[in-house]
Amino acid sequence: IDLTIEDDGKGFEAGTRLDLHGLAAQKHFGLMGMYERAVLIGADIQFLSAPGSGTKIRIHWKRDGH
Repeated sequence: IDLTIEDDGKGFEAGTRLDLHGLAAQKHFGLMGMYERAVLIGADIQFLSAPGSGTKIRIHWKRDGH
């Protein structure tokens, strides 16, 4: 499954630390929930954003053995 969610909102400074600790430090609690769920199922998740440029979230999940 390849899923992309994108908006044209205000965006945010994504920086280089968008792991669980970095998301918590930046108070992105909704994104933390997405990150945690992706990790639980073994999916890759990317957050791409910049101030004034909206946000794009990409999730890639490949079911093992199928």
